[in-house]
Amino acid sequence: MGRVKTMEETKMELNAVVTDWLNRMESDNSKVSYFKSLDTFAKMTFKISALPEMNEAHWMNLKPSDVRNNFIEPLQRQGLQNSTIKYYIRVIRSFVTHMERFKDFSQLIDLSYIKISCLETRNISDDTVSRAKLGASEFYEFIEWLKEERFTGRNADLGNKYALAAEFMFKTASRLTAVFKKVRWADIVWEGDSYHNFGWNAYILDKGNKVNKKAIPSSLYDRIYKEFYHGDRTEPVFKDISSQMFSRLTSEYGELVGKEYVPHSIKVGAGTEYYNRTQDLVRTMEFLDHEDPKTTLKYIRLGDDRTKQGGYVLSLDVDKDKLEDLSKEQLISIIKGDDAMAMAIAREAENRHYAEGLIVEQ
Repeated sequence: MGRVKTMEETKMELNAVVTDWLNRMESDNSKVSYFKSLDTFAKMTFKISALPEMNEAHWMNLKPSDVRNNFIEPLQRQGLQNSTIKYYIRVIRSFVTHMERFKDFSQLIDLSYIKISCLETRNISDDTVSRAKLGASEFYEFIEWLKEERFTGRNADLGNKYALAAEFMFKTASRLTAVFKKVRWADIVWEGDSYHNFGWNAYILDKGNKVNKKAIPSSLYDRIYKEFYHGDRTEPVFKDISSQMFSRLTSEYGELVGKEYVPHSIKVGAGTEYYNRTQDLVRTMEFLDHEDPKTTLKYIRLGDDRTKQGGYVLSLDVDKDKLEDLSKEQLISIIKGDDAMAMAIAREAENRHYAEGLIVEQ
């Protein structure tokens, strides 16, 4: 009978399998993404503090309930999209498949059972499109609820803190996981662009170790600075509040108004609102940090107004002479009822030096 391997030996062998698995990736970005997925899974599911602590006993004793209770449901409560969780699990399946190459593990661990039963994703719904968006009007109602209703008494200041975090997420179209604990004061800098416009830019680390540059309105920065800054630029900006609590608050507000809101609803709403104001798909892709327009189109909820579709639009024209028949009051009423139109007219008026101060920062 052969010698029984020690726990340290199985750890070392598994670490070698992890290294071999990662080295087969073609790009450094894939290596980083796959390592992060396995590291997150191992820490949460096996209750370990670091990936090197993983050993074969963890896999031998793995049950579907462990994956569901320790990994899937906690990530959902944090506000991660189900599509992201599915991606994580597909990565873990890839690692388990790689483990099958090594007899020391394939003969001891029922790897097929793990892939079929423990890492099954069919019961995780696809939420890429179905989640409700928090558009501009709904979003500012959510903000008011946080500040005026949800928190009262000695906890009233928390409402303002969570409202500011929500506004930061909306105006930067950033994910919950990219904002909480990751954005530090040192990541927000005052700088100029090629047109000599100066302002605050936040450099936000998102999934795949991608850094996204986001313009921050000065008034928003000033309010966040006043509420959260404690004198240390190395600290996370929103360290005073919890991402888990933020997820609960969006869900709670959704139940209150009869919609299924999650933190990602804020980014969906921001993308839709940005497109509605600009009608610029390329700029909207840039705002949402997307590389594929198909992804952006899943965010933009355009509705089914037939007067804005296909051949209907191409068959229409405007009798500009008859526009003169409209009164000033009628024109103002139309403009005020359409944010995108109001913004376009205000920009053109300022560009032509017809007026100043039409565009103000909220």
